[in-house]
Amino acid sequence: MPAPAITTSSRPNWRIRIGRALVWVLVAGLLAAVFALYARSDFLLTLANQLWACF
Repeated sequence: MPAPAITTSSRPNWRIRIGRALVWVLVAGLLAAVFALYARSDFLLTLANQLWACF
């Protein structure tokens, strides 16, 4: 008696798809937040002053 054939789907599971989509949304949100902070020059000046104060 031959063993039953195991079929694998070429597309990923729906949970994996949702997880990947969530990761991409979080990465895009993080990049947008960083861009928004760097677009504000006062933030950059404050960050540079705080960094310089450490030395």
